[in-house]
Amino acid sequence: MSRIILGFHLTKKRKHIFTTSFVLISIAVIFSYIIIISGDNAGQLINSLMLSLFRLVSAYAISLVVATIVAIFISNSRFGDMMIPIFDLLQNIPSFALIPLFIYWFGYTNIMTIIFAATSILWPILFYVLHSLKTVRRELDDAAKIFGAVGIKRVLYFLMPVAFPSLVTGSIVGFSIGWEAIIGVEIIGLASGIGQFLNTPVGNNNNQILGISALLIIVFLINRLIWMPLLRKSQLYAA
Repeated sequence: MSRIILGFHLTKKRKHIFTTSFVLISIAVIFSYIIIISGDNAGQLINSLMLSLFRLVSAYAISLVVATIVAIFISNSRFGDMMIPIFDLLQNIPSFALIPLFIYWFGYTNIMTIIFAATSILWPILFYVLHSLKTVRRELDDAAKIFGAVGIKRVLYFLMPVAFPSLVTGSIVGFSIGWEAIIGVEIIGLASGIGQFLNTPVGNNNNQILGISALLIIVFLINRLIWMPLLRKSQLYAA
């Protein structure tokens, strides 16, 4: 029986490796074709895409750290209960309506773009993690305290594993919002990034087709290589 189960898992693993390899090779071929037909725009396309991705990853890293720390800090306090309605109000403010304030504080710069995107990515991560921490089963919390999970140990060995599935889900939602924020700011007026590359004059849509195609490939690769494995791993932590 154990041999049958082992054989099933090996077959499933080989199938997954084959499927992933086929998808990656297909995407590499498609992306190479896009670069070839881009001609003189190939370098600009790659630089623009990588710059936008750098801004997005930087904004996500800031949001991830801030949201996780805030959620852990306020998850089990009266102060946290008071702050939740305020956070809910803040997250419902249209983000692009705040762009003039960000421009006033930071100028129309790379830093402004990253900070603006971070404020958009922050909310789904914060609320997903906060919800998971506030709804954790009481017996799990008591068991953690009995086994000595206090202070930093409580954060590392109890709260973080409990929050991990929600952290992944919130990150996926936040990352997609981040793409919208980054590209939106670039299209509005930032003279760099994939948004600027897409912002071509009407009637000259070659850049738009190439840019959108390359962007879709990057988004697919991130989902396939990062978010899907993390989602599968998060099932191990689901309580």
